[in-house]
Amino acid sequence: MPASTIVDQHGRPFEVAPMQEQQTARVAMLQRDWATHPAKGLTPARLASILQDAEQGQPMAQLDLADDMLERDGHVYAELDKRAAVVVATPHQIAPPPNASAAEKALAEEVAEWVEELPLAQIKKAAMDAVLKSVSAQEIRWEMQGGALLPVSFEARPTRWLCPDERGTRWNLRDGSSAYGQPLLPGCWLLHRHRSLNGYMTRDGLVRVLAWPHLFKWASDTDLMEILEILGIPMRIGTFPVGASDTEKSRLMQAVVSLGRNAAGIMPAGMKIDLIKGAEGTEGPYLSMAQRMDAVQSKVIVGQTLTSGEGQHGTQALGNVHNEVRMDIRDADLAQLATTLTQQLLWPMVALNKPGVDPRRAPRWKWLTDQAEDLKTFAENLPKLAAGECALPCRGRTIGSKFRWRRKVRRCWVLPPPHRCSFRPRSRRLPRPPRPLPHAVPCRPPQPMGRMMCWMM
Repeated sequence: MPASTIVDQHGRPFEVAPMQEQQTARVAMLQRDWATHPAKGLTPARLASILQDAEQGQPMAQLDLADDMLERDGHVYAELDKRAAVVVATPHQIAPPPNASAAEKALAEEVAEWVEELPLAQIKKAAMDAVLKSVSAQEIRWEMQGGALLPVSFEARPTRWLCPDERGTRWNLRDGSSAYGQPLLPGCWLLHRHRSLNGYMTRDGLVRVLAWPHLFKWASDTDLMEILEILGIPMRIGTFPVGASDTEKSRLMQAVVSLGRNAAGIMPAGMKIDLIKGAEGTEGPYLSMAQRMDAVQSKVIVGQTLTSGEGQHGTQALGNVHNEVRMDIRDADLAQLATTLTQQLLWPMVALNKPGVDPRRAPRWKWLTDQAEDLKTFAENLPKLAAGECALPCRGRTIGSKFRWRRKVRRCWVLPPPHRCSFRPRSRRLPRPPRPLPHAVPCRPPQPMGRMMCWMM
């Protein structure tokens, strides 16, 4: 069978038949593959070994450690969830290429209709796992719908099912028969690689940075729990006479333990129990250590601390600055995810259903990140400008676009003074500009305000 002439972003041909079934269904060993949970009994030496193995092409333990951190460390989970929630809530559009023709615009609208049928919130949320783990994998299954081959399901797969190829530049699917696995089928995977760090492919994620604070915080919490178990409980020492038998010693030990738990116990005559002052201590050093590690993790994930915790010091201005830092990180996340969605979701849909489209002129994923403007202040200042004999062009891309008036402007008009223009908002509808006055004239070089007209289109 000749190879398909339709290729993905890496130049690999699409094969329609394999795309209608899941690649992992043909690898039986993956269905019986379980996590190793390396966070159990983690030590600094063990952590260093895990990170070094990942650099040398064996990232399985590092990927399992990332999952353990999400389950054990609530602070890490909360901060990463904030970062993912911002991406999920950001609106998007399927945009045509620059200087698009009518056919290219129509294609973008058709692709947008296909995309709206997909579980986009689920797709975005799963893709953001790559921020911590370096990569996230979603397996796609395609079906014919309405004469078009479209994706119908996206299933998130454990990242431990992946392994680097022999060059260490791409992720393959583990199959149990090769150290480098088998290549992922083109079009069957949405594989998002989030580059937080540079260097080896297995160093992309934040897990390598967050693992050390997690280890130190876990050790501090463990020590605190041990102190809480004996805090305030007096030390109990039993004394037995010389020549006591093993049975008598065992009874004395039972009495000492029973006295600590039940405040009651019995023991043979001739033996005694001494009570020493209970253990004293404070949780201050341990809580300070945990809070310090939380602050480090917040800085790593969201770039600051004032929007991630209570904070003891700070002002509203400083908080706004920190929030701007968080928005910068959001924009960086959106830029990387837009590239992945364009190449691995939109392009396969276009290539399989609209052959012959140039990849450089295909629709692309675009995020709508424009901040809301203060339209009230803008509207209050318009009459002042008009009263000052200022000609204000009102094309759809200027004032009209700020208020998001849907009707397009065919000619350029100017705003008159306030006493000559009034709006009549309709009930439960957005206000529409009034109709033009009979003496309305197009925008010309500066003229007396009496001859200016109000843009009413």
